[in-house]
Amino acid sequence: MLGVDESTRRLMELTSQQIRNEDDIDEIITLIQEKAPKLLDALSDANKEKIALHCFLKTYGKNKAVFHQGDVPDTYYTILRGAVSIFAKTSDAASLEINDSRAKEYGRFLMQLPPGASFGELSFNADHDHSKRHTGVISDGNHGGQTRVQVQSSLLKNDSDQSEAFASSNVAVLLSIPEKTYMDTLYTRHASKHQIKEKITFLKSLILFDNWPYNELIEMTYGMKKKIFKKGTVIAKQGDRLESVVMILKGKIKVAQRLNIGTKSQGVIREEANVELAELECNDMFGILEVVLGSMKKIKREALASSTVEAYVIQ
Repeated sequence: MLGVDESTRRLMELTSQQIRNEDDIDEIITLIQEKAPKLLDALSDANKEKIALHCFLKTYGKNKAVFHQGDVPDTYYTILRGAVSIFAKTSDAASLEINDSRAKEYGRFLMQLPPGASFGELSFNADHDHSKRHTGVISDGNHGGQTRVQVQSSLLKNDSDQSEAFASSNVAVLLSIPEKTYMDTLYTRHASKHQIKEKITFLKSLILFDNWPYNELIEMTYGMKKKIFKKGTVIAKQGDRLESVVMILKGKIKVAQRLNIGTKSQGVIREEANVELAELECNDMFGILEVVLGSMKKIKREALASSTVEAYVIQ
C-alpha cells in the first residue's frame, strides 16, 4: 500500500490503464493541470490529449535512482509528489568535501527539485540522436507530509525492485512522458532550454571551463549571446576598455597591435605599423583576461574578423 493524496491516487488509476477512452483522457488532463499546471500550459488540445494518452506514473523510494549519469534517455519527468536531487560526477570529485553520503556514489550535488518541477529534457536532440544523461537524478522520497489515502500497489507502473517502497509513504511520484511523446508535443516549447544545453556543451569543450561545476556553467549560459560578425568587422578597438569576452564558434579573428615606429613632429605621429599577434579560430577566446581580472585599462591590441565569425559574446 502507498500513501498519496486523492488526486494522485486517481491519476495513478487512470494512467495504469493501457486503453484510455475520451473521458479518461479528459480527466487525466484535468488532474495534470491540477498537480502540475505549468506542464500543459500553452499546449494545443491535440498535444494535451497525446500526453494524456501515453503518460504514466512511477514511484521511487528515497535514495533510489531515477536515472544514472551516462544512461540513454527515454523519458521526460514531472514531480507530482516528493522531491529529487541532481548529482554529477566530475574529474575533481575526489577532492570534494562530501557532506551527502550519496555523493560518494553519484558525484557532486547540484540542486534539489521540488514538486511541480520537470527534468530530463536536456538529453534530447532534434535529430533524435540523443545525448546520454550528463547527470544522475536520485529520489529524495516524500520530502514532507501530505494528506494520504491508501492505494493498491498494483495500480502503479514500477520496477520489481521497488516492492519495499510500496510499504512506505516515503516515495517520490513522477509523471513520466515517453521520449516519442515528448518529442512530438513538448520539445519545440523547450527550445530555450536546449539552447542552454548547446552552450554548456560548448563551454565544456574549452579547457578553461572543462572542470567547472554544472550549476556554475548553467549560470554562465544566461549571459551568453550568439552573435555574427561579418568579415572586416572591428570586434575590439585598440584603446577601448573591453567589457565582453568573445568565444568563437566558427570563423577566424585576427588580433593585431598598432605600434608607433616613426617620430613625432609637433605632436603628430609620422608613421604607424599594424603588427599581427595571432589569429584565433574555433574554441578560442578574446578578452578573457581583461574581463576576468576586471581591468579598466585601455586594451593595447585590437580584434578584427578576418572571415565571417559566429561567436558567443558574454559580458
